[in-house]
Amino acid sequence: MIASKQSLSFRRSVPGVAAGIVGLVKGQVPDLKIAFTGPPRTDGHTIYTGNLPLNADDDLISMLWGHSLHEIGHILHTNFDRLNAVLRHETVLFKQTHNSIEDVYLERRLTEAFRGARRWLCRSLEIMDRKGHIRSGTDSPTDALLCFPLFWGSVHVNGFDVLLSYLEGNRAALVEALGENGVCRLEGLLAQRLPVVDSTAEAFELTQDYLDLAREIEQENQDEEEKDDSDPDSSGDDDSDDDSSGDDSSDGGDQPPQAGDDDAGNDDDGRPSPSVFDNEDDPDLDQDPIDSTGALEEVSEENADENAKAGDRLAADSSSVFSGRKGRPGQGDLDRFEMLRQESSGVTNVMANRLVRLMAKARTPRRVTGTRGRLHVSRVHRLFVGSDRIYRRQQIADVPESCASIVTDLSGSMSGNEERMASTVLIALAEALTRARIAFEASAFGDDFWIVKGFDEPYKACRSYFGGLDQAVSGTTPLGESMHEAAMRLMQRTEARKIMICLTDGAPDNGTLVSDVDQKLRASGADVLGIGIGCDAVNNVFKNAVVVNDLSDLGPQLLNELTPRLLARAS
Repeated sequence: MIASKQSLSFRRSVPGVAAGIVGLVKGQVPDLKIAFTGPPRTDGHTIYTGNLPLNADDDLISMLWGHSLHEIGHILHTNFDRLNAVLRHETVLFKQTHNSIEDVYLERRLTEAFRGARRWLCRSLEIMDRKGHIRSGTDSPTDALLCFPLFWGSVHVNGFDVLLSYLEGNRAALVEALGENGVCRLEGLLAQRLPVVDSTAEAFELTQDYLDLAREIEQENQDEEEKDDSDPDSSGDDDSDDDSSGDDSSDGGDQPPQAGDDDAGNDDDGRPSPSVFDNEDDPDLDQDPIDSTGALEEVSEENADENAKAGDRLAADSSSVFSGRKGRPGQGDLDRFEMLRQESSGVTNVMANRLVRLMAKARTPRRVTGTRGRLHVSRVHRLFVGSDRIYRRQQIADVPESCASIVTDLSGSMSGNEERMASTVLIALAEALTRARIAFEASAFGDDFWIVKGFDEPYKACRSYFGGLDQAVSGTTPLGESMHEAAMRLMQRTEARKIMICLTDGAPDNGTLVSDVDQKLRASGADVLGIGIGCDAVNNVFKNAVVVNDLSDLGPQLLNELTPRLLARAS
């Protein structure tokens, strides 16, 4: 999986943004924890942002920012003790209506304290609208009643115009249930109270008053209907005293409905219309009108699909020539491994020590002077020459986690000195990566494709197979197909930086395929490095390559190529 810059930036920024906003409003640095997992929520101490994959795209990051800021609003303004105590005994309708009112209130307060929050909240709503994760609020009268405060407040209090169409449809559904006059009365209550709600307690009070008013409106409508039904026909018919005993029409069975006998408030079959409180404990309503969790999951799946497609592109037009992976290349030879390791120990020690030092140095905080941080007294004099770089702060380099896949050529031409050199180079690389604690996989190919050491296998348990590579030398040079096989596993790794290293002594069977896989790996964010074993043909195949004629060449050349790739920021 390729780590995106957006994903890394979000992971670095959220803790500081959360602490900054909460500290600014509350006047003290809060003890907050950030969990990059889902669903989005908070208990007042930990903010769960939603799942953060390494390859998150712009849409997903925008949604994560919106949801994270919303949860920061809860930490600032929600009384969690009161919330849990009250909602424990309330109906689903009350809980969700209160949640709508609380959300409008806290987002209003949040955007007042931090103007940048509005952009992220709006962007998040736009994406959820596009993905179809906002409930219409028209599924039932009860649904219309509980969604109305959220849509009305989001549009008229917080100015989130993206919800205007939802408000219009939701309001029309509520008018069908309570009438135009009744909805106007609810709007009046919200207009008077919702813009000035200032606590969870006041949100509870408004919720209760809102539902009480809805009950009152509904009861008044029912009383009016019953009154109309019980009134005698007083349409002004002066012939009511005439003798009509013989008039069959007096039975009224075939009479059309009169003005005072309409079935307002009834279904076509005469049954009463559904009440807005019929489903107040319906578990189907026990979810937010704006389904942030569902939207995040959908966008995350899209990101995962894109990452899988990157791997699929590696397989395009490159069917494998291998009959099936045979497992290990030979039976292993621990004695030969120890002999080869001793031969390479000088180079290995130099490589490993330098690599470990460079990575440790990169991760060590260093002090830098700039325009923010703690005042650096010895730099105050710069103010007199117009420079504001008088602050000092610690800076930690962004060194991402890395992994490597090493593919070694064991074709027939690699017999003798070439195989010995390739095995020694492979062992030197394996030793250096192991000491630097960099995950790696070693594979080899000849007339088949073998795994010498898997990513998750301990190096110590596989050492004998590094010494037994001479047992597997055979076949031609299907380097492109081997790179494809190795790339499919490399792309499944979660480390931000991925490197493929190919050891070969000559030209591949299919140079076009090698170039194609090389190009697609680099386009997906991985690095590819070719190492020529006593042969410079790699320069014609790989964009980045080094040639090793003697083991002493390995250390300087490989470190010059490998170190920048291990220490570079993720792309």
